Amino acid sequence: MVSLSGGRLDAAGKEGFSGTLFPCADLAEGTTVILDCPPSLGILSIGCLTAARYVCVVIQLGGFEVRTLVHIEDTVWMLKERVNPNLSVIGAVLTNCHPRRVITEEVSREVSRNWPVLGQVCADSRLLYATTAGKVHYLTRSKALEDYAAVVRKLGEVVPWLRSRLVA
Repeated sequence: MVSLSGGRLDAAGKEGFSGTLFPCADLAEGTTVILDCPPSLGILSIGCLTAARYVCVVIQLGGFEVRTLVHIEDTVWMLKERVNPNLSVIGAVLTNCHPRRVITEEVSREVSRNWPVLGQVCADSRLLYATTAGKVHYLTRSKALEDYAAVVRKLGEVVPWLRSRLVA
């Protein structure tokens, strides 16, 4: 595993940085590389999208997410045209959802105009507290964990190589 987050600014100034992640595209069949990018569409995210085959857009509900969807769509289209014709958005996952909040339905409806919604992960205080305390590995029961498990199952339906790796 290679962590790129700490060296983002250092690496960005080096010659040839834009192609740093291209070798990921040449890995042997069946090799899985998961790139967890920052939420901004900065140089690290663009580098990851340049090497990726699939994009799963994770959207934390707040207030600006609908406006940023246009930027994500434009960026994916530009990268497909210029450097990565195999790049495709497989769907979106909505986080921090609550069934009684109007924004959950509004964002879900807007996102589904462009991509399939692979799942909604509820806002869950147990997960929030465990994450803040650095003790997620001790969390055994949570509605959000159940929601994430459902998202993984849905991803298994959409992404062929993941399907064979999921335990029933």
